[in-house]
Amino acid sequence: MNRMLIFVLLFLVSLAAQADTYTLNADGSGDFATIQDAINGAANYDIIELTPGTYVGGGNTNVDFSGKSVTVCSQDADNRAVINGYGASRAFIFETDEDYDAVLRDLKFNDCRALDGGAILIDNAQPRISGCDFEYCHAEGNGGAIRCISSLVQISDCTFSNCYAELRGGCIFTGESTYLSITDCMFEDSRAELRGGALYISYSPTELIDCGFHGCESIQGGAVAVNNIAVLFVRCTMYDNTGQGAAIWSCNELGQPTLQSCTLVANSTTHNFGAIYLNGGADCTLLNTIIAGNTGKAIAIAPDGGSVDLICCDLWGNSNGDWIDDLSVQLGFDGNICEDPQFCDPDDFVFTINCASPCFTDPDCNQIGAWGVGCGDTASTPSTWSRIKVLYY
Repeated sequence: MNRMLIFVLLFLVSLAAQADTYTLNADGSGDFATIQDAINGAANYDIIELTPGTYVGGGNTNVDFSGKSVTVCSQDADNRAVINGYGASRAFIFETDEDYDAVLRDLKFNDCRALDGGAILIDNAQPRISGCDFEYCHAEGNGGAIRCISSLVQISDCTFSNCYAELRGGCIFTGESTYLSITDCMFEDSRAELRGGALYISYSPTELIDCGFHGCESIQGGAVAVNNIAVLFVRCTMYDNTGQGAAIWSCNELGQPTLQSCTLVANSTTHNFGAIYLNGGADCTLLNTIIAGNTGKAIAIAPDGGSVDLICCDLWGNSNGDWIDDLSVQLGFDGNICEDPQFCDPDDFVFTINCASPCFTDPDCNQIGAWGVGCGDTASTPSTWSRIKVLYY
């Protein structure tokens, strides 16, 4: 076993040593004239670095990875290269069985547009996308920034702002046997006309860890719409989103969102709906989660909706009810409370809690919500990039 591990490590080191790095400039100078030329000319595991500037036009948009395992990245992560579609083109296409060594890193996507997947189209591929910014990307159908179908996709440390889909998934649309992992990402001020102001997740197991959603809007699922699949939210913050199910809308029997240590605050919906809305038999599980200060109910369940299980949750101050309807029997059991969470500065979207908060002082529940103590006598909360953005938006 040890010999095999040593062999694998030596093999990987050997591949890294053989990889070449190519440099491109926005004016067409450098090792290749365009990004597409560089991908066509590169071998697997090569790195294509883009110097600061704006990359436009043929060969720099609608770029097809063509099955290559290469990395396209900014040479300077603090001064990122910009891929600009000028409202007419998407940036990248992955549709030829690309594996997890197909990487986009530290790039900025601006004003990209396509029928589906305004900036990136992923179909039957496994790319990784990290450290990227998506701004003003537009889909005439689904997935304002990214559409994923039949793929395994990892997205981390990215920001999505002012993206738009004319149908579903203002930022990201997933469907048809995709597995999606999103970590340390921020979604803000994005919109979809029908469902999922930020994300539309359908038939695609998905995990979202340390993500923030702010100012997103759709008819159903102001931030996230879930259809017929289990989705895990861990330490996510959703605030100031708008729609039926202003934070999360879920439908159909297999639509099963699970929220663990999340904070849902100041989202807006009509009185018949809630921060979370379940219909079509959808179930929901909440653990150590705060739902506070939302317009509408904390959780609304349609007549054909499913069940909700809550453990160590605080539902408080929601305009049309907290522990109401079928939820009422769970208040006072399993650590569930209805008390002011004592956010440190909610007017400035700071959702850390006071050290005296009931969301911190219950020894059986430990911490409730996405954030730890941030004010009072003891204030110490570890952070990630997206969580810092939530605090200081």
